[in-house]
Amino acid sequence: MMRFRILLISLACFLMTLACARDPQADARVQLSRKGLEFTPEVFLAQVRKGELEAVRLFLAAGMSPDTRDRRGNTALILAAQQGRPEVIALLLDQGAKMEARDPLEGRTPLLWAIAYKRPQAVALLLERGADLSASDRHGRNAALTATLYGRAEILALLADKGVSFAGADAQGRTLLMLAAGAGRADNVRFLLERGADPDARDSKGRTALMHAAMAGRREVVKVLLEKGADADLADQDGKKALDLAREDEELLRLLFQAEKAPSPAAP
Repeated sequence: MMRFRILLISLACFLMTLACARDPQADARVQLSRKGLEFTPEVFLAQVRKGELEAVRLFLAAGMSPDTRDRRGNTALILAAQQGRPEVIALLLDQGAKMEARDPLEGRTPLLWAIAYKRPQAVALLLERGADLSASDRHGRNAALTATLYGRAEILALLADKGVSFAGADAQGRTLLMLAAGAGRADNVRFLLERGADPDARDSKGRTALMHAAMAGRREVVKVLLEKGADADLADQDGKKALDLAREDEELLRLLFQAEKAPSPAAP
């Protein structure tokens, strides 16, 4: 009787192995089970975030869609881009993940998310695979603008190598240099200036990048702009200079006083 049971168990295992050999999806699910991974979207996306390449490969082989979304509407590719997982990104794209899929909240593509999260390797890979550089989010921010506001100069350089233009201005006449200055992105300000951005260009209110930096209290940006020749004596449409618009910051005010060659308020 015992021998008969053993034979039945052996036969069942053999048949299961044979079935899996004929069905790659079933085999992949068995392998996932052996790893203690339940075949659910939540577990799959968790592996994507962690960058567990082999697990992600098994989930896809087991039939999980490469465009699976989390509860917030982020696709697997968006999550991989946010976390900076280039190997997972490549695998998802090879399996047909949609390059231009967007999240429902911000409307960002994987490329825009990789830029916003400062993931240069992910950005480089997505650019190599043909990501749309003209795509913009719900706020109208394209790759160049997103990189200016959130990214590093390294990412701006990657975009520049792809021929992205950093010229132009928004509806208020603000250039990318002004936006980078107001956001406190000193490295991006330096990059844009080195690429030929005009430090004294004016927006619709007559304000320069130096004025935007002063208003936002961006001391390091003010230093960079002054080093690169920004004119502190220029005034906006209301007759106010960067010094007049600056936030109360002793070091910031000192820099602007010196740039204007004006005496300190403490002087008699």
